[in-house]
Amino acid sequence: LQPWRKRWLMEHQVGAAPGKGMPDVAFFLQALAEATLLQGMPAFLLLLDRVKCFDRVVRTLLFCLYSAVGCPEEIVSARRRWYDEIQPRFKLRGTFGEIIPYGNGVLQGCCFSIDDANLLLSVWVRRQLLVVPAPLRLCIDDTSGLYNSAQQIADSLVCSEQFDLFSGQLTSGEKSA
Repeated sequence: LQPWRKRWLMEHQVGAAPGKGMPDVAFFLQALAEATLLQGMPAFLLLLDRVKCFDRVVRTLLFCLYSAVGCPEEIVSARRRWYDEIQPRFKLRGTFGEIIPYGNGVLQGCCFSIDDANLLLSVWVRRQLLVVPAPLRLCIDDTSGLYNSAQQIADSLVCSEQFDLFSGQLTSGEKSA
């Protein structure tokens, strides 16, 4: 699936990318902010966190995105069937409980869950870059950007709100800065 991922995964997304991780977010933005300030330009850093990102994924939207970016249909339909047929239960002291209805979201830790979040957030990246071209970095559902004005931050937040309404996601007011 690597050739398929290369078609949609943005360079700004470093979560679960081979050889990349959270330091690529922090060090990149910190160095860029310092360079911007040394040039006498303003620098505003915006850090956004999603509330229960994996639990809030709208699967019908997700599977449409998978198809739109050319994921093999066999994989899309197999995943759709798997979620349609899943019957989660709790196991306590060797006994399985009643079936728990599985509504929305994707199973975090599933081999596809990182692709699920990355694909969904790649839509956010593309929209952000159209509205407010600024250096961005994402580590799965944690998004960061460096802006030159408070207006750019306001525009970015409006864009994020629109994305949340469209995608079922929710930006955390408590864990964002």
